[in-house]
Amino acid sequence: MTDDSPVNLTEKEYSIIDMLQSLGLPRTEATAIVCLKDCRELRSLHIELVSGLRQPEVSVAMRPLRDRGWVDERSEKRIKEKADL
Repeated sequence: MTDDSPVNLTEKEYSIIDMLQSLGLPRTEATAIVCLKDCRELRSLHIELVSGLRQPEVSVAMRPLRDRGWVDERSEKRIKEKADL
């Protein structure tokens, strides 16, 4: 899956989010889990686009998932190209 994949949450996935919330998970964590369920690797931007969560919400949701060892984080450094003048 890439960041430009046109994916939307289905009614079934919203039901899973509701179920996870009923088990005590915060909405943002439940939503992030549902977004990640079919992926080996996914960028936080894609979670934002699919879920409708804002970037700070995705960051907050991912922290406890990392702490539990459910997800790993990989940091990608952006390389800025400088124009030769």
